[in-house]
Amino acid sequence: MRYRVAILLAVLLMGGTAHAQEENVTMKDEWFETRPVCFGRYVADVPKILQPSMLSTTIEDFTITNLGLATQSELEQKIAERQALMEAGAEIDDAPKTNYLSESQDEGITTLVYERARVIESFPPVTYENIETYFRSDDYLFEIKGRIKKDDRKARLTSLFRIAQATRPRDMEEVPEEQGYCIKDGFVALQPDVEFGTTFRLTNVDVDQNFGFSIDIWEAVSVQEATYRWPPQATERSIAGLPGIQAYGLNDKGDPQTDGYRFEFYGYRSPKQEERALSIRTELSRRGPRPDQPPFSFDAGRLFWDTVTNSMQLR
Repeated sequence: MRYRVAILLAVLLMGGTAHAQEENVTMKDEWFETRPVCFGRYVADVPKILQPSMLSTTIEDFTITNLGLATQSELEQKIAERQALMEAGAEIDDAPKTNYLSESQDEGITTLVYERARVIESFPPVTYENIETYFRSDDYLFEIKGRIKKDDRKARLTSLFRIAQATRPRDMEEVPEEQGYCIKDGFVALQPDVEFGTTFRLTNVDVDQNFGFSIDIWEAVSVQEATYRWPPQATERSIAGLPGIQAYGLNDKGDPQTDGYRFEFYGYRSPKQEERALSIRTELSRRGPRPDQPPFSFDAGRLFWDTVTNSMQLR
């Protein structure tokens, strides 16, 4: 009887192992099927199981937002409401009190200008102005926000108008062939000679809320070349033609608070003369579960990392 039971258990275990292997193969094929995704001037092959999102995007330090479908009357209502707030000196964004300055219109593009009011008279004079621009493109309402120096208003408003004219809606799955910059739910068809920044994330909280993949691309005068203390196993590599340093590590000591893994890349290109510097920081991490625990184990994370970073390139 013991012999028969042992045979039965062996058969069951063999069947269970084969089934698990079959599931893993199916899972791998499904998880690592990719599609191209555009962010800024870059494109990468992204696993379909990961959902792309752009947390912040700026062009020439202006933030561009697609507010959704809107009629002309809804556009006019939006502008009237914002102007009324400014004229009333209401709190707007981080300004506790505002002074409304002016409105300008050109080819369906309306720009409102206001400044942070001095709450205490001893404060120094305000040197910056805040702008809000509203317009429709292909029936979608867009908003552009930013700050400009008072003594540079004309040049900055010219730049803003140029950006607005070049902006259109875009489905996040679309990878345009023309020159320009992919933003969240939009595209700005400008030549690659403007300052751009974006934070791009890949997640799937329905599968694993502890997993996150981020790509930060910024041009800024404040970028520092030596930013990170890399571990000894760090290696040199390049992503999208930008040389940098890559490192990864894991912690599997059984502590639910610190277990996990982390991949990092930091690339930096020094500015020419007074131009801004370009930096790319890419990070993938999973915190909480042990690195070998499904669904996004360390091995799965490394495949995600290699798939995205190896395919990332300028459009």
